[in-house]
Amino acid sequence: MRRSTIFLAVLMVCALFTNLSPAEAKTKKGNCEEALVTKSFTCDEKYSDGSSDTACYEFETGGVSENFDLFVDNTASDYGCACDTKGSSKSPDFDASSSSFQCVSNFSVAISGSVKKDKLSINGIVGDGNVVIATCVESSTPCF
Repeated sequence: MRRSTIFLAVLMVCALFTNLSPAEAKTKKGNCEEALVTKSFTCDEKYSDGSSDTACYEFETGGVSENFDLFVDNTASDYGCACDTKGSSKSPDFDASSSSFQCVSNFSVAISGSVKKDKLSINGIVGDGNVVIATCVESSTPCF
């Protein structure tokens, strides 16, 4: 009896620790989140209205998205992100792309991007129709 009680207690503790990390369990092996999260990029932005800017893009978890988030230092906003879907509408593999992703902000900005090693390419559109394109290189220092 005592041996089965100890076994049950150990089993419950293991189940508890397994369920404490749902975000880690959700990350798919080999998707773009693995290539982006905890990294910062220095980006040269060009806008369709003729303006340009330099910004720091940083990817993290724990924000508005159930997947991962983008923080841009010149906007002070949290963009919810997900890796692109692979497959078809009949058989989708959500959040599966190893390199391409989409992000959206709470102030009408949509961004699509791709990561390749230490480089990031960004295309985006602001709610007023202004379009942005950016080329980025990985930074050794965090944005914030």
